Amino acid sequence: MDLVRAILLDVESVAQLDVRMRNLHYDEWSKAQVTYHVKIMGQAGLLEVFDISTNDGTEIYPTSLTWAGHDYLDAVRSDTVWARVKKHLAKVGGEAPIDLIRQVATQLLMQSLELG
Repeated sequence: MDLVRAILLDVESVAQLDVRMRNLHYDEWSKAQVTYHVKIMGQAGLLEVFDISTNDGTEIYPTSLTWAGHDYLDAVRSDTVWARVKKHLAKVGGEAPIDLIRQVATQLLMQSLELG
């Protein structure tokens, strides 16, 4: 889920410049991992993607966030909230569906907004 968050943050920052992202690169993850995550994030409706895959290989590039992608990113954008989400998820093995992660992050944000 760290990779998903990183991709969303990068796509958001570049999409505002109206530039297509062809080469997402992260030291922690391989090109294959990044490509796979871009593909499934497109399938999940978090990203708009440009697919130029051929029989020679998969090439999928993010072009922009969708409304759902913005909603998810807004829930997990804060480094503090993200660290707290991961801490809560560690209690159940660290894995959870993306909708549950968004709900946990939203609850944590709501708690931080409570006054008094």
